[in-house]
Amino acid sequence: MELYVLESDFTVLGIIDNYDCLVWQRSYYKPGTFSMQIIPNFHQFQLLKKGNILLKNDNTKEAMYIDHRELKENEEGIEVLVVSGYSLTQWIDRRITLYKELEKGNAETVIRNYVNRHCINPSEEHRKFNNLIQGINNNLGKQVDYSSHYKPLLEELEVIATISELGYKIDLDLLNKKYIFDVYEGLDRTINQQVNSKAIFSTEFENVSNQKYIDSDNNYRNMVLVAGAGENENRKTLSLGSSNSGLNRYELFVDARDISDTKQEDDNEVSIPLSEYNKLLEARGKEKLSECTRIETFDCTLDNANNLKYREDFDLGDKVSIINKKWGLVLHERIVGIEETYDTEGLNIEIKIGNNIPTLIDKIKQRMR
Repeated sequence: MELYVLESDFTVLGIIDNYDCLVWQRSYYKPGTFSMQIIPNFHQFQLLKKGNILLKNDNTKEAMYIDHRELKENEEGIEVLVVSGYSLTQWIDRRITLYKELEKGNAETVIRNYVNRHCINPSEEHRKFNNLIQGINNNLGKQVDYSSHYKPLLEELEVIATISELGYKIDLDLLNKKYIFDVYEGLDRTINQQVNSKAIFSTEFENVSNQKYIDSDNNYRNMVLVAGAGENENRKTLSLGSSNSGLNRYELFVDARDISDTKQEDDNEVSIPLSEYNKLLEARGKEKLSECTRIETFDCTLDNANNLKYREDFDLGDKVSIINKKWGLVLHERIVGIEETYDTEGLNIEIKIGNNIPTLIDKIKQRMR
């Protein structure tokens, strides 16, 4: 697999094709990552600088940028360069939301409005990302009432996308020298529908191996009490999932004091009607419950079988069916991660299906929010 190296202004610098190993990890709800190991010559060392962009010759829209590099000696005393980085959506992490930003609409429109305000058409010119434009808005997702107040922009997008089961990305348009921000939704390829071709992963079909299944309630909550503005008995609260009872009730408290009950209208600060404010509390409650779902994941290695072709019969974000008769499992879940590994043995693909297990860093971020 050849890699083209570009500067952020789309100047083509060269090609890398003799690396030892390349791991290209795509993700649906958050930025992807990559890492590459190479024994470089002087020219390649100059090519692989921080900030430069890499794209594979089989897909010139999807790109990663170099964020980190290390030059070290391996066990044989040979100098090895290791570079790593993220997909272009990680650029959005360089922006924060500002004072009391309230957005309403379908999930895609809300996501696009936040990106437009802080990355494409910001009020402060220095915050603008050069050459970044919006793709076509297909109005995906359900209605969202979302409030943000001085938060990392990328984390806000991830929350809205995860709740709505939408992916987002920044693609390259090499012809017009533009970066295109897009929101998308994977196809339903489960056995329960008749519109799209079906994608079934099963040991019976011999198209998967190295399977790992996790089913956990460790992080699960299904009832939330959200407390917003106000003090003591005058504090505004909202409950979700109150019908759950007994041992089937898993309670969660969310301090949403940061959601103000006022908003800016022109130069004035006015009160938000209670019905409108409750929608903001409801959105925060759903956000927190989405972080506390039952964990059900299925990781496996894709065997190069003829019955399913990567990027044609299934791709990142698609809902697929997983069948394991030995374990008695039938799942219909979304592909949330795909890891491509290129080395001397060729291409190896691992897929992650289902909702992600929160890492320690994820849990810390949840608490900080």
